[in-house]
Amino acid sequence: MLTARRSSTRSSGWRLDADRSAGSAFRLIQFTPPGSATSVQLVVNLSSAAPGSAQALLLAVNDIEAAYRQFVANGIDPSEVFHCATGTACRFPGVGERVTGPQPQHFSYSSFVSFRDPDGNSRALQEIAQRLPGRVAGRHKAYVSEGPRSGDDSRCEGARAAEKSCLSRRR
Repeated sequence: MLTARRSSTRSSGWRLDADRSAGSAFRLIQFTPPGSATSVQLVVNLSSAAPGSAQALLLAVNDIEAAYRQFVANGIDPSEVFHCATGTACRFPGVGERVTGPQPQHFSYSSFVSFRDPDGNSRALQEIAQRLPGRVAGRHKAYVSEGPRSGDDSRCEGARAAEKSCLSRRR
């Protein structure tokens, strides 16, 4: 976990919020990504899961290419930016076809970068510049990060169309 703490704070620019321990019996580290209202906790001896067994934790970013460049600049070895030939399930290993590069229109929910954390857990970044209606609750009325890529609503249209198609098939 100490490796994860050093790696996360130095290479990602995330703020360290807490680092608490009770001897070797328990340790909690909490980080917050730049510009985020959400934090991530890493905990030792709270779960019986083996290190490296967590798969497909998704972290949202508003600019996938900038996040990719930041990872590379800070020594993290991510995949290339990719999008799925169809849908969004290709972020999971062995599911669907990955296409190199971001989704051409940068539709929200459609471009990814995958990587492994220091424990070997698989993670993915997903580009979300604008949330779909109903996906933001409480006092936060819009997804806000380090500044939007575009002031218009067009980047979310592809994701809306895909979601409507999926919902209509479920009925």
